[in-house]
Amino acid sequence: MHKMKKKAWVLIFSLVLLIMFFISNRLYLIIISSNEKTIRIPYFSDTFSIIFIHSSEKQPWENIFGINEDKLVLKTMKVASIGPGVPSNIEDGWKVKIKDGFIVYDKIDKEFEFLDIKLSKISPHYLRMGGKKINLVSIFGDNTGIRIRAKKLFN
Repeated sequence: MHKMKKKAWVLIFSLVLLIMFFISNRLYLIIISSNEKTIRIPYFSDTFSIIFIHSSEKQPWENIFGINEDKLVLKTMKVASIGPGVPSNIEDGWKVKIKDGFIVYDKIDKEFEFLDIKLSKISPHYLRMGGKKINLVSIFGDNTGIRIRAKKLFN
């Protein structure tokens, strides 16, 4: 009986360690607001997007990111027109095409430690990942600053 109890405890301990390993190695998007609200979103896709209507162009933009370790990697930028904030030079390695009425800058591969965004209900920002689209203004509020970063939960 004593041996079975010991084996059961070893099994339980091993399962707990295994679960902790998988949880701790899972990536999350961490969004912290200037009003101290924080959300953690499990990163379950190859990419996520930040979508918004550009304040001066009044046209939709979509910035598509991946994650490399704990860095956010801007992979693709989709814009509806040329204007303020749109790259005027094509950097080495970038690909540019017109697709579905958008100018698509692809293979940008620029890394960021974090993204700082000022939210506004006039031009709401959305986070899209895995087919789900989240209105960030509805979560954090109008005129709120947010910081987005990638992190393993227990790092």
